[in-house]
Amino acid sequence: MNTFLMIMITLSILTAIFTAGYEGNYNKED
Repeated sequence: MNTFLMIMITLSILTAIFTAGYEGNYNKED
């Protein structure tokens, strides 16, 4: 598997998790 592709996929997943966690904490305040 292409290393660059693996990096892009990993960044994509981490970004999705970070975004979901951030939105969850943000909405939790309300």
